[in-house]
Amino acid sequence: MCRLIVSIALVLSFTAPVAQAQWPQFRGPDGQGHSDDQNVPMNWSENESIAWKSAIPGEGWSS
Repeated sequence: MCRLIVSIALVLSFTAPVAQAQWPQFRGPDGQGHSDDQNVPMNWSENESIAWKSAIPGEGWSS
């Protein structure tokens, strides 16, 4: 059981630096909130430019 917990902890500790290399701080690498992506959606609505949806109970889930 101890080996399992240690193994899981090691795997999780290796994934954080990979994600951090792409977006190292809040609002991006320079703190500006800008991205270099070119093909970003220009229009947003309930049905347009939606990649996925998830039902969340209650209110107050925005950041």
